[in-house]
Amino acid sequence: MKRIITLLLISMTFFSLLAEERNIELHRKAHGTEPRSLTYIPTVTHDDNILYIYSDISLENLQVTITDLSTGTIFHFNDINVFYSQPYILHLNYIGSGNFKIEIDLKGTRYYGYFELVSK
Repeated sequence: MKRIITLLLISMTFFSLLAEERNIELHRKAHGTEPRSLTYIPTVTHDDNILYIYSDISLENLQVTITDLSTGTIFHFNDINVFYSQPYILHLNYIGSGNFKIEIDLKGTRYYGYFELVSK
């Protein structure tokens, strides 16, 4: 019985090490002028087909667009609210694998980044 429990704990530890959130670097989309005040950029990561949006401040009514770079297919997510210390989670199981661009519209300021999803 002890061997089974030990083996189970080792297996759980091993599989949890395989899961890794990868950061998606966001860039501000140029609109010709730079903002005069500091702007806040949320943090976006992904772990396989799960996308996480983090923020140190509450963000309301984010518009998120994900574009498949190989097909041009666009996925929209409207009116997303991200609260302090709670990631907003998007399950992307139906999108499939490939290279993608994410765009986030935060009160008229747009940010973008690129990421890759790999099917297992």
